[in-house]
Amino acid sequence: MRFECMFLEAGPIPPEAGPLREQFLDSRGRASLDAAGAALAAGKSRVHLTGAPIFKMYPSTDDLEARRATQVSLREAWNAIRRRTGQRSLDAAEPFFRRAEREAVAALNYLEDHELADEAHTAVHEAMFYRTGLFGCKITWRDGEYWSRCPSLLVHVRIGLSAGLPGDFECSVCGEVIEDCDHLPGTLVEHLASKRPDGQCSICREAECAHVPGEAYLEPVVPWGVSLSAHEVTLVRRPRYPQARFTAVTLDLGPGYERLAKSGVLNCDECLGPCGGLRESEIWDE
Repeated sequence: MRFECMFLEAGPIPPEAGPLREQFLDSRGRASLDAAGAALAAGKSRVHLTGAPIFKMYPSTDDLEARRATQVSLREAWNAIRRRTGQRSLDAAEPFFRRAEREAVAALNYLEDHELADEAHTAVHEAMFYRTGLFGCKITWRDGEYWSRCPSLLVHVRIGLSAGLPGDFECSVCGEVIEDCDHLPGTLVEHLASKRPDGQCSICREAECAHVPGEAYLEPVVPWGVSLSAHEVTLVRRPRYPQARFTAVTLDLGPGYERLAKSGVLNCDECLGPCGGLRESEIWDE
């Protein structure tokens, strides 16, 4: 079995622990959850879903045969909806459903220990339900193996990655190497917003944001990584970067499906549900 993964996110280094990390996870998680809901609503408004299967959060079950029977029934119903829906409508809706799925997965990664964890988990399933129902969940053939990016296969194993990243870290306030300045990471300091030479905001390092150049904002001091290089990656239960997770996995399907995978018509219906349950890293050996 092989994996692809993301082990580092663009942006500020998340606080390691304590109230600042809780605030970081809460604000980012809520924003992703709201974005997922908005994108899902936008996708639904662009396709005619009369007669489509109704999403419901099935109870988690390890009964593979029962789950497969449900998936087959739902796949038949979704195929009928897809046949009735014009390609133009599908093309217009697809980016919104895919964004809803990405944002919902991000929300769960931020909120997995939060009071909103169940809501984020449900949002993942709802986004997957519509996205895979209308557009499938492709299994591809690459490097002599079957590969899947199915969120249902990946997101339910709650494990992340921690990378050893030697390099320098500069202060978000003064731009000096963090060890050589007087600003203490995590403390609130008044920042004057401006545009960096690369066009990014001096506070959040985003190209587009709500910070107005020339105005002051009370923000925590953040160390920004520069000139980083990875020399090792470790599996961890809760990664410091919440989105440092597996993004693709190989599948052992056996011979006979290569032609279908190469032609782009081999799909996984795991996203249709029911849920197999969230599994913490302790089950990894299983």
